[in-house]
Amino acid sequence: RAISPRNPVLALAAKHPAGKVDRFEPLTGPALSQWVTGRAGAIGVRITTEAVGEMLSRTGNDLRRIDGELHKLAAYAAYARPITADDVRELVPEDITKAIWNLVDALGNRQAAKALNLLEDNIDQRDPRSRQPLYYLAMFSRQIRQILVLKDLSAQGVRADRAQQELGLSDYPFA
Repeated sequence: RAISPRNPVLALAAKHPAGKVDRFEPLTGPALSQWVTGRAGAIGVRITTEAVGEMLSRTGNDLRRIDGELHKLAAYAAYARPITADDVRELVPEDITKAIWNLVDALGNRQAAKALNLLEDNIDQRDPRSRQPLYYLAMFSRQIRQILVLKDLSAQGVRADRAQQELGLSDYPFA
C-alpha cells in the first residue's frame, strides 16, 4: 500500500537537511525475472528461464518467499545442476489466493470434477490456511463479492483496469 505524499513523517523527512525520501516500487516483469536469476547466482545455483517463469507464476513478486524457495530448490539441485521448471512444479506450492481464484473459476464454470481436484490439491499444500474450511468460505465470499463489484462497475462503464485498481487487485483475476 502506498504512503500518501501528505504523510507528516514523509513531509518532515523531505524538509530536513539530512532527510531523504525514496520511493521503492515492487519489482515486476523483466526486472523481477533478472532479480530471481541474479539471486539464484548469488546463492550458488543456476536457474533456467522456464523455471523463473514457473516460480513467478507460483510466488508472484514476494521477494522473501522467492528467496526462501530458491534456497530450497538449490539444495534440491544439490547446488550442482540448474534449477528446472519441473523442480519448481514439484517443490514450490502455488500461492493460495491464486489457487482459490482458480477454484472459484471452476465452480463458476460448473466444472465440479475440476473444482474437487483443485480443492484436494489446495488442501495438500504446505500453507496452513489451505486446511481451514472457514478460510475457503471467507475467500469464496471475498472472490464472489469482488466479482459482483466488478460486474457493477462494468455496468457503470468503468474500464476493467480502472476497476482493478479501485479494488486493489493484481493481474491474475483478469487473465
